[in-house]
Amino acid sequence: MEAKETDLKRMRELWEEFGAHYDRLHAFYHDAVAGFVWFREKVASDQEVERARYGGAEFDTDEFWDGKRLAYDRLFGQDFVASGLHVGSVKDARVRNEPDGSNFTTLANLCIISFYDYWNDHLRVEYCRAKGYDGHQEELREHASFDLWGDIRHLRNSIVHNRGIATEKVGRCKVIKWFQPGDRISISPERMRDVFLALYRFRNGLHAESFKKAVIKVPMGRPHVA
Repeated sequence: MEAKETDLKRMRELWEEFGAHYDRLHAFYHDAVAGFVWFREKVASDQEVERARYGGAEFDTDEFWDGKRLAYDRLFGQDFVASGLHVGSVKDARVRNEPDGSNFTTLANLCIISFYDYWNDHLRVEYCRAKGYDGHQEELREHASFDLWGDIRHLRNSIVHNRGIATEKVGRCKVIKWFQPGDRISISPERMRDVFLALYRFRNGLHAESFKKAVIKVPMGRPHVA
């Protein structure tokens, strides 16, 4: 298929649009992580203060204090978003807010899903059109396919459609090679850092494509003989 001319203005707009989406999710991830860390430390601190009042008592055991109900309404000072309905222990709260806990996993999964849905529902077709094509399925495969997005797609589908368990396609990923079929998709902060960096490089690539490629031609004359 004959190469088309890129709409540089539209490509720059897509760079800005994706950059804004990237920045929102990057900030969302860090805001949430800051909350997880604060909450984990708050729960531990409150438990230490309360436990100090009963030092040496018969019930002063790790099992007792870890099993106490976590009262969100006390933390918020009100019944915020039906917090009074939550039933859970202090230990549950501490564990899920550890870096390898379920809150970090769920947060990373939400980011993966949001990034891919933005790509698949909007950016991919618009990118293809900016390259001068209509955005039909065949053109998308030929002109708007990237290993990174293919890998993110497989992760997203495993998260959404396979209960967070890696499928066979995840085992064939070309960039994100962390999981084998049957593994639970668990993206640690260290791995999420790699995801954000990879997407930032893609963002830079969009920016580079928004400029006209300059070709420097060097005249080839006869060699000078001294």
